[in-house]
Amino acid sequence: YIESQNNASTDPLILYISGAQCSSLYDMMMDVGPYRSYAPQSSIIGLYENVFSWNKVANLLVIDPPGVGYSPAVAENFNDIKVSAALESALTNFFTVFPERLSNKFYLAAEGYASVYVTKIAWNIMQKLATGQSQTNLQGILIGNGLVSAQTEYNTILPIAYTHAFAGKEDKFRPKRQATPTNSSQWDDLRLACCPGQSTLSCDFYNSPNVTCKTKANNAISTWINN
Repeated sequence: YIESQNNASTDPLILYISGAQCSSLYDMMMDVGPYRSYAPQSSIIGLYENVFSWNKVANLLVIDPPGVGYSPAVAENFNDIKVSAALESALTNFFTVFPERLSNKFYLAAEGYASVYVTKIAWNIMQKLATGQSQTNLQGILIGNGLVSAQTEYNTILPIAYTHAFAGKEDKFRPKRQATPTNSSQWDDLRLACCPGQSTLSCDFYNSPNVTCKTKANNAISTWINN
């Protein structure tokens, strides 16, 4: 927890969570925190002031999800709901230690996959506020490069690849090491396996019961990313 350099009593409180399996402390030391481990345009390791630190105008609370960074995890299989609940519990404990921050405007900030967590936490807080079970002064959420819907992302990434010339007659989806191209492109294969006689704009690659469709879609995405 890093207090605002301006006015801690009136400036907003921001809970920042990094995405995927990345430690939020990394972002604190490289992006949003008051110090950076590298000086600008330098490879020399040390502590250097970040003149663009978020705590110039806000109180900054940085938390690692369970099993990430310095946050321990018990021998348990976590899912998005359990991780969100654990983070919300940590937030509740924070307000127990710092009750004076309950009146501050509160924002949830997330990068990447952590958007899944902050939306769940925000929803839970809103439900508790509606029933008088919370005093959190929630104002909004901030999401950078977030994942809001796995289904939407999966179903749009393939058409986007096609419309941006990563798939088609020239077929940039096809592995570079493939010496002899086939007559049909990988995009044509996908359409036939996943959306026969249907517009690809409404094709549900994500929920397709066709095993061949899912295999070809996953291979196409993997090939595109790796090339």
